[in-house]
Amino acid sequence: ANDYYTNTKKEQEQIVLQSGIDCVVLRPTLMFGWFDRKHLGWLSRFMQKVPIFPIPGDGKYMRQPLYAGDFCAIIMNCLENRIKGKTFNITGLEKIDYIDIIREIKHAIKAKSLILNIPYSFF
Repeated sequence: ANDYYTNTKKEQEQIVLQSGIDCVVLRPTLMFGWFDRKHLGWLSRFMQKVPIFPIPGDGKYMRQPLYAGDFCAIIMNCLENRIKGKTFNITGLEKIDYIDIIREIKHAIKAKSLILNIPYSFF
């Protein structure tokens, strides 16, 4: 992405990498797991509260969610192997469309919300 948030993150990474501190930069993707208050956890709570759950467009945009426990294992591996001075984009292994994630959440929490595709412009 080329936006303010992404660009400031890249600048911060460069500052840290050039500081002389032994470190590694890990860029996790959409994370999920126990005590998830953001991302999928937020969507889950939202779905329990609304009668209609909107999906922008057809919902067929690929995601690779990363389980928080797997990310912890990656952090441990970096520490144990003293990996430094590198940057890694970290994603989950499974590719899944957004709408399928939402359907799985609905099934898991037994939500009664209607999943409704709506045009991007309306969303």
